[in-house]
Amino acid sequence: MKETLTLRLQEEQYRAMLTAYHFRETDLEQLRCLGANLQRIIEPVMYYAPWREAEREKERGTQAGEGTRLAVIVSLGAEADALQNEYIRKERLTESYMIECIGMELLKTAYELTAEKLWEAYGLWLSGFVFPGEGCPLEWAEDIFRLLAPEGIAYNQAYMLTPKKTVAFLTTLQKERQASYCHICDRCSNLRCPNRQPSHKIKPVGEKNAHRPDAASVNLNYGYQRIFGKP
Repeated sequence: MKETLTLRLQEEQYRAMLTAYHFRETDLEQLRCLGANLQRIIEPVMYYAPWREAEREKERGTQAGEGTRLAVIVSLGAEADALQNEYIRKERLTESYMIECIGMELLKTAYELTAEKLWEAYGLWLSGFVFPGEGCPLEWAEDIFRLLAPEGIAYNQAYMLTPKKTVAFLTTLQKERQASYCHICDRCSNLRCPNRQPSHKIKPVGEKNAHRPDAASVNLNYGYQRIFGKP
C-alpha cells in the first residue's frame, strides 16, 4: 500500500533547530523561508504491507491484528536532494546545511504521520522501529524493497538508500500509542550511524571559516558530513 504524506513544520520546531543544529537567532527567518520552499516542492510518501508470507496470508482473510508485523518505507522524495544539490553547486553551503537539517526534521514529522496512517488502516499503532542492520539483518532491506516495490526509491550495494531522506524499517502493530515517534535516533543502538556522532559546533554565519569547517580534522554534524562527502 502507498500513502501520500502532507508534512508541515511548526514554529516551535524551527526554534528548536536553532539549538539542535547550532544556528543563531538571526538564522531563524532563513530557516523558515527554506523550510517553506522545501515543504512546497517535496512529495513525501510511505509504503507498507504485512511482513513475511504468513502474515500477508492472514491479512487476506481478516483485518491485520495486534502483533502483526509490517514492512514500511518512508521517503521525502528526490526533490529535497535536488534542492540541496542546487545550493551545493552554487557553493552556498550554509543554505545546503540548513536544508539538510530541515529535511531531518521533516522526516521526524513523517514518523508521527506514519503512525497516524497505520492507525487509520488497522486501528493499531506502531510498537517501534526495527531497522535493517540494527534489529534485523542488513540484507533484509532487499526483502523489504521486493515486497513494497517503492517507486523512485532504491538502495546500492552498501544498502544506502536514495533519495537520502528515506528510511526502511519493520514494526509490530499494538494497541497502545507511544508518546512520541519523533525521537527514534535517541533510542537507536547503532553507534556508528553519523546521526549518533557528537556534533561539531559550527561557527555562526559571519565568523571566519563559518562555511568551510575542516572536514578531515573535526567530527562534523551529519549535514556537513554529507555536504563534504565524509562517510
